[in-house]
Amino acid sequence: MGQLAVPFGAVREGQHHQDAPPVPDPVEDLLDRGVPAGQIVALGRETARLADLAGRGVTVRQADYDDPESLRVAFAGAEKLMFVSGSEVGRRVAQHRNVVAAATEAGVGLVVYTSIPKADTSSLILATEHRATEQTDEGHTNRVYELGGPAFTLGELAAEVSRQSGREVGYLDLPVERYVEVLVDADRGAAEGELYVEGDDLATLIGRPPVTLAEAIRTAL
Repeated sequence: MGQLAVPFGAVREGQHHQDAPPVPDPVEDLLDRGVPAGQIVALGRETARLADLAGRGVTVRQADYDDPESLRVAFAGAEKLMFVSGSEVGRRVAQHRNVVAAATEAGVGLVVYTSIPKADTSSLILATEHRATEQTDEGHTNRVYELGGPAFTLGELAAEVSRQSGREVGYLDLPVERYVEVLVDADRGAAEGELYVEGDDLATLIGRPPVTLAEAIRTAL
């Protein structure tokens, strides 16, 4: 039986593949569902970060969207590829085309790509690269699944939280212009150091030194 190459995506199903950085949760899901570890290939730029999966029998291969040769090697023998969109906005179309080309050369039979809802008609700036990626696969038989549950507004969310918690939760719908103004101003202030706090008030109140940047990153990794 052929192998399933992961990172995992979940929106676009076609006959070619595109790949992305390591996403461990889908691999865990496959293992929990009884898929043999030997049939799963976990892909990532830094294979050291996938050492735990390798120790459990999952095949680990290095794959970089900017390195077509690494993609061809990574996809070898795979029947299916779950492909998460890249995170480098502005570079993703070229990167995704590398993935599609490599998957085609490797003879991958099924691709699942994480796009954005209604990419073909969406007016969102973020939809542009997703739409271009989907168009990369033109000429092949594809199927698009628009995934989502019952829709709700943020006002309805606040009302439901209020109902279930017994506490009033309000929601203020800012006009778009005001919302943009607030975000831009907050980013400006942060860049100019207006959120930087000097002194030791926090350490005094909590009875210990605050967590340092190095400690926070070490914990997260």
